[in-house]
Amino acid sequence: MNWFDVGWLVYVVWVFSRSWLSSKPLYWKQRLRLNPPIQQDRDPILWIHAISVGEVKAAFVLYPHLQAKYPGYRFFVTTTTRTGLEEAARLFQGLPMALLPLDFSWIAKRWSQVIRPSLFVLVESGFCPNWLHFLKKQGTYVVLVNGKVSSRSSQRYDLCPFLFRSMWEAIDCYGVQNQIYRDRFLSMGISSDKMHITGNLKLVQTPQTIASQWKQERPVLQAYDITMASTHSPEEELLLQQLLPLGCKIFIAPRHPERFAEVEVLLDKLKVPFMKWTDPSTWCSEKKVCLVDAMGQLPYCYALTPVAIVGGSFCPHLQGHNVVEPTLYGAYALFGAYMDSQQDLVEHVKMYQLGETTSLSTVASRVVTLLQAKVAGNRREQWDIPLQQAVVGKTLACFPPSIGSCQLD
Repeated sequence: MNWFDVGWLVYVVWVFSRSWLSSKPLYWKQRLRLNPPIQQDRDPILWIHAISVGEVKAAFVLYPHLQAKYPGYRFFVTTTTRTGLEEAARLFQGLPMALLPLDFSWIAKRWSQVIRPSLFVLVESGFCPNWLHFLKKQGTYVVLVNGKVSSRSSQRYDLCPFLFRSMWEAIDCYGVQNQIYRDRFLSMGISSDKMHITGNLKLVQTPQTIASQWKQERPVLQAYDITMASTHSPEEELLLQQLLPLGCKIFIAPRHPERFAEVEVLLDKLKVPFMKWTDPSTWCSEKKVCLVDAMGQLPYCYALTPVAIVGGSFCPHLQGHNVVEPTLYGAYALFGAYMDSQQDLVEHVKMYQLGETTSLSTVASRVVTLLQAKVAGNRREQWDIPLQQAVVGKTLACFPPSIGSCQLD
């Protein structure tokens, strides 16, 4: 047992004690799973780990390129969140996948010894000291892609640099999104020789196909104006106070599924008649609000509404979500000022005039202006395709050139 194990034990006890008062599913069986779903055989394994939905989508951009680069590999996918795992199941169809267990040394050691991956691809962040230590001990080549570290996180790492030194050393190549993140990693003592600025893989997304028949079968959903996407508490209430007086029809899609019931209670409290996305018996054209109580539905919402208000950006403790995705389906993106973790996406959306920053005090007037101007229309063709190709190319350059360069001894 090490200091990280002690920290995780304290965390588990704290979460378990709070779980008695919460309806949030914690999936303890998967979080403490000792035996992995796959094991090493004759074929080398490439293991991709992504925290949640956005990171899974970024990993999927690379997937066909990695298949071509490493044709002899078996692929394995893990995620930190349940919603990420559901998105991985939709995108990486047929691949073995699992929730990544907690970062206990005995679990990380067991999985590393059984799977013995030749390549481990970490998407964006989610740095786990025990996992990285035991993967490196097995001889695994570790690549960080689309890497980033927030200002708050880097400050925490700087408090005890000696604890995390071996974790940073376990990563063989850092592919980071921009100069800001590069500087933060360098400030933590990571060698500049390992560091490469690749750009942001979230700029290389392609829209999901929305069948016209799907729309035709749901006429009650056709006349909606706004998607409130990936919202957190208290954003729903703050935004509804501004938007309900407009008489617009609104989709509300909370970021986390465990909050669906919470938002239902809020709508009842505000005396707002609403229908539920998953319950056709509640559908009624007279209702102004639809609670999107299922994951993976945002592409459909974006395709149905001319304006998307992207949550996670209107309160100081939040850091923003993907503002590119709405524009892929023709929705104009509005978002708050708190977008610290998504600055690259903000710059590109603004560059192509597909979205803008707003505030709680101005969001209603901007929505009215945009709806009157009829901003709807997929303008994705304006995106810089050479830039997208460069991001993929620079990211792939972080990987070893051949299977032989990263096989285990």
